[in-house]
Amino acid sequence: MADEVIVSLGGRDWKSERARLGKYLDLYEINRSLGEATNRRDTGGIADGLYEYLSSCNLDLARDLFDSAPWFEVLRAYRSIDELNALPQAERFAILTKYASDEDSKPPPWDYPGRLKITYLHIIASVYGWGQDQIFNMWPEDAIACVQEIMVDEQLEREFLHAHAEISYGWNKATHKTTFQQLERPAWMVLGNAIEQERKRREIQKELIPRQMLPAGVVKSAKRD
Repeated sequence: MADEVIVSLGGRDWKSERARLGKYLDLYEINRSLGEATNRRDTGGIADGLYEYLSSCNLDLARDLFDSAPWFEVLRAYRSIDELNALPQAERFAILTKYASDEDSKPPPWDYPGRLKITYLHIIASVYGWGQDQIFNMWPEDAIACVQEIMVDEQLEREFLHAHAEISYGWNKATHKTTFQQLERPAWMVLGNAIEQERKRREIQKELIPRQMLPAGVVKSAKRD
C-alpha cells in the first residue's frame, strides 16, 4: 500500500502523505460534510468542501489557485488523496459494518462538530492512558482495532454483571420457573460473523447445470500430447 502520492493542481505539484488517525478523522468529517452538500446539490458547498479537503493536506494551497484550477484536476487531486487514505481491508472490522452505523444513524442530542475525533481520543485514552499526540499519531486501522476490542470488553463485562443481577431472571408463569433474560448484543457483534460465514458458504456452494444447457451426445475430453 502506498504511503504517499504526488498531487497536481493548477500547474503546481505537492506530496501528500497517508494520514495518521488525527488527520484521518478530520478528512472523514470533511467527507461527511461534502456528502451532505452533494445530496443537497449545493455546488457552493461542494466547492468549499473540496477546497477544505485539499487544503487540509496542503496548508499552502491558496483559494484563488483552487478556484482557477480546472475541475478535472480538482477531482483527480481529491480522488488521489481519498484513495490514499482509504482504510486498508476495512471489511475486517465488524464495528464498521452497516449494522454498526445503522444503530447510531441518528446523532444524539449532545452531538457537536468534531465529536468523532474526541470520541476516539476518549475511548482509547480511558483504557490505555495514552496522551492525545500518541493516540492521534496511530494508524487508523490500529486505532479502530483497539476501539473494537475495547467495545467488546465493555460488552462482555456488561453481560457478566447482567448475569449476576436479580433483575436478569424473570418468572415464567407457564413453567413456574425463573428464566434468564440474556443481555442483547449490538448488531455488529452478532451479524458481522454470520454475514461473513454466509458469504463464504455462497462462494463454495456448487450449483447444478440445467439439463437443457448440457451438451448433447457423449462428451470426450481432448488429450494433450
